[in-house]
Amino acid sequence: MPYLKNTWVFPNSIEIEKVFSGRYGHHGSHSERTKPTPEEVKKINERNAVNNLRRLLKENYKEDDWHLVLTYKKDERPTPEEAKGILNRFIRKLRNAYRKNGYELKYIHVTEYHHKAIHHHLVINDIPDVTKIVRALWTYGRPNFSPLLSEHTYGE
Repeated sequence: MPYLKNTWVFPNSIEIEKVFSGRYGHHGSHSERTKPTPEEVKKINERNAVNNLRRLLKENYKEDDWHLVLTYKKDERPTPEEAKGILNRFIRKLRNAYRKNGYELKYIHVTEYHHKAIHHHLVINDIPDVTKIVRALWTYGRPNFSPLLSEHTYGE
């Protein structure tokens, strides 16, 4: 069965994906198509989300940029709806601070709260004194900084 070859070129790497296509090749009798189970759909969607996020990170960020985890004080944790508003206000203030210093903010964020204390993961581009700026703007808890890895293993 023939395959399709997809290639993504990033600043520090090249990603090649080979996928089989049912549109080409043998067109004999086939068994009836069955609908995938909800578990199979969930697994495929999860894999596609990881691949898309990894490619987005590889294309737009470098190893000097930051992965932030923004936590809340234990006795002041908001609901998911309140946390969304808090994060939006924080990003707006952070964008203004970047503009004030002559830079553009690039970010990706994910909020986690299922089976865990609510917290936000952000990836932001680096500028001078970004750690001081974030610490001054995030007053709800503690921001944890870690640099992006040079190995570009973002899928993990």
